[in-house]
Amino acid sequence: MKELTFEEFCALPMEMGMHVSGDKEHYLHRYNRETNVNKVLITKKKKSGDFGKSSTIYYFPNEVEHYTTADQVYVAYMEQVCGVKS
Repeated sequence: MKELTFEEFCALPMEMGMHVSGDKEHYLHRYNRETNVNKVLITKKKKSGDFGKSSTIYYFPNEVEHYTTADQVYVAYMEQVCGVKS
């Protein structure tokens, strides 16, 4: 792991882990091997077939804590890289 700016962090490519399309929601899991960041996007599906509200969760494998924004997971990543807690 290496220090990155927020812009560099957000620009890193994420690989598709899994995509599931169900009757009531769509589940998309992506991850970055370099940072070990996982991103899950869940999109509700309306009865009309249109997409509803989405929610995003970021997390690191084997950790309980999760994050709802890219800047939150970036701070957690940099804490790991630098060995400090905010």
